[in-house]
Amino acid sequence: MYDPAQDWVDTYEIVDPEGRLIEEFRAKPIGFRSAELQRVLLKMQIDPRCPNYVLFCRTPHKEWLIGRMAARPGDPVVLEEDRVFSSVEEAEWEVFRRRWTLLTGQEIA
Repeated sequence: MYDPAQDWVDTYEIVDPEGRLIEEFRAKPIGFRSAELQRVLLKMQIDPRCPNYVLFCRTPHKEWLIGRMAARPGDPVVLEEDRVFSSVEEAEWEVFRRRWTLLTGQEIA
């Protein structure tokens, strides 16, 4: 059965030779984004190769953790408690970096 969403995921390739999209996200991980960056983020969210990450605020305004959604509905979220972020922006940046590396094969310094 044809799935247009899957077709889009398979054909769209992230290309950013100048690193402009990376710098845009790094400068402002939350808030308004260009259409091009929004397209990249949508791919990261729906591409089946990317884990479903969630951010968990352990201590309000102080501590955030990254978690992974379980493969089956109802199973608990798996939290990465070995790395704690001091802001939601730092945690968002880490998730972006992981997804970028997974989808492009390029690590962000």
